Amino acid sequence: MDSPLPSNLPQEESINYSGLFRLVFITLFILAITVSLFIYREIVLARRQTSELHLFIAEYEKNQVPAMKEFHTRMSSYAQTNSEYRALFSRYFGSRTNTSPLKSE
Repeated sequence: MDSPLPSNLPQEESINYSGLFRLVFITLFILAITVSLFIYREIVLARRQTSELHLFIAEYEKNQVPAMKEFHTRMSSYAQTNSEYRALFSRYFGSRTNTSPLKSE
């Protein structure tokens, strides 16, 4: 009476359910390990790309930003001397004091 199996099932079918449970458990365990390894590899890849991007941004700020600021300064001084260019320059750059292309207005 204390048996969890119905009385009309033979003993062999109860062994198959036990084996099926083990198979499903092992399959889910392997799936969980596989997903965990995939997520770990993606995190490692994201960290590597982040460090590469930090180097790229540092190089950009070191070399390109000063060149763009110098170009803007030269164009601003040219706009002061050339009236035709002054209208075009003020149309696109206006009287902004901060003209960094990296920051929004």
